[in-house]
Amino acid sequence: MEREFVEKLKELLDISRAVEQELEMQGLKSTAPEIGIVKEQLFRTTLPSLVGACQAIARGEPTERAEIRLKRDFPAAFTGLDKIKQTPQGKKLATQLDKIRGLVEYVQREYPRI
Repeated sequence: MEREFVEKLKELLDISRAVEQELEMQGLKSTAPEIGIVKEQLFRTTLPSLVGACQAIARGEPTERAEIRLKRDFPAAFTGLDKIKQTPQGKKLATQLDKIRGLVEYVQREYPRI
């Protein structure tokens, strides 16, 4: 179970990096008004923080601080994904964004069991 969980975290990071690059190539730059900030926060802060908190829990580190981060990061990740999906570039990458959302939902559901 723990191994599968860690593999899903790695998959989440890999897919999010690829999607971020694809969004950049399609013209959704970090400097774009409003949505650029959302993209930057999601891919540079929220998702890496979420994965880091889960990895800390999986390593057996104290969970209090990690759980506080997760309570903040899960809603932020869902909101960011929804906003990006509404852009023309996000609509083109809807399948990959849905995959990221599914992985975040999996992590949210499974991290208490680790």
